[in-house]
Amino acid sequence: MTNNDEQILWDRILIALRKQYSDEKPEIIEVLPDRPLTFHIKDADGKLSYYAVNYEINNLTEVNIDWSTVEQIDPY
Repeated sequence: MTNNDEQILWDRILIALRKQYSDEKPEIIEVLPDRPLTFHIKDADGKLSYYAVNYEINNLTEVNIDWSTVEQIDPY
């Protein structure tokens, strides 16, 4: 996978998160193979809430996020 391929996947994951959480403006923390995707959402007071969700990458082009697995996590 090239850096460009990784950027395309990163962008697709971010687009999916922003569609799901359109009002909260989520930001990705990390995407690591064989681990849940982690991201955070900042509320109106600036407090961050951290989440993890399972996902799959198919054919290096398609991202499937299993929204039923979203869970709030402790960042530490």
